[in-house]
Amino acid sequence: MASVILYVIYTYERRRKADLEETKMQFLINATHDIRSPLTLIMGPLNKLKTRLTDAESKQDIDTIDRNAQRLLLLVNQILDERKIDKNQMHLHCQETPLKDFLHGIVSLYRFNAQERNITLELKEDESLSSDKGKLKVWIDRINFDKVISNLLSNAMKYTFDGGKITVIIGKDEKNATIRVEDTGIGLKEEKTDRLFERFYQGNNSSGLHIEGTGIGLNLCKAFV
Repeated sequence: MASVILYVIYTYERRRKADLEETKMQFLINATHDIRSPLTLIMGPLNKLKTRLTDAESKQDIDTIDRNAQRLLLLVNQILDERKIDKNQMHLHCQETPLKDFLHGIVSLYRFNAQERNITLELKEDESLSSDKGKLKVWIDRINFDKVISNLLSNAMKYTFDGGKITVIIGKDEKNATIRVEDTGIGLKEEKTDRLFERFYQGNNSSGLHIEGTGIGLNLCKAFV
């Protein structure tokens, strides 16, 4: 009898957790659709304004607005991607891509923010590419792979103190290309690593860093990879 009761409690808790997660996701989906349209309308005139300004200070202000609008759009698209994955509606379109050049383009987008916080941001190749430096090519879906790397870099930026270091390292093993994102951030306690890619989960936020986010970025990375 005791085992039956425990099973019922376990089943109820699992179902309750799934229902709660679905409620959270549905709320985010609804909010996302409300945000995406006006955000898109803002970014068009913003890009036109950037080309017309001549004052350096005004240009810097517009660049700041543009970067944050891009971050918001990335978040909106992440939420929509989560729903596509849930519904098995995500389709990949792979093409051959020079890996270092591709990553250089993504890393460059984070350099300004890194410089503002005195964070050293590097892209390099490890010793496994000593004979293939700059030549490694991979088959990837560029749009979704961009999202994976951007999420990893964004996460590293969040959890790294000012004056720290973030390094993106390209390598290869016998069959695959490898990419590591290393940082001097606060890290994560070992007992929490099992939940690292869990949707809506966020690690310890008691570090003194001002950390914001939905908790879906790393979950999305795992789904894409």
